[in-house]
Amino acid sequence: MTEKKRKVIFTLGFIAMVIGITVLGIFGWKRISREIEKHRLLKECVVFEIPDLDIKAPVMDGTEHEITGRWDLIIAFPPCTHLAVSGAAWFEKKRADVS
Repeated sequence: MTEKKRKVIFTLGFIAMVIGITVLGIFGWKRISREIEKHRLLKECVVFEIPDLDIKAPVMDGTEHEITGRWDLIIAFPPCTHLAVSGAAWFEKKRADVS
């Protein structure tokens, strides 16, 4: 191998290594920041826990918490009186309030 080829291979290898480290750093930082946010929410919010599966998830009320960043799953429901049969007695009043 000539000296020129060695320099080119070394330079390309060095560039690939720097790009790889940068990409790993970005993904690592995203993971770390998501874990920090998760632990903060677990301290502040009500926690839904399934011990058999080792799952802990914060339960948030959207009126009190701003939902920022990327989330794996968000389950949202309207108030029960909008869904349940027990709220049927108030349907007409709600329709009048909206108009």
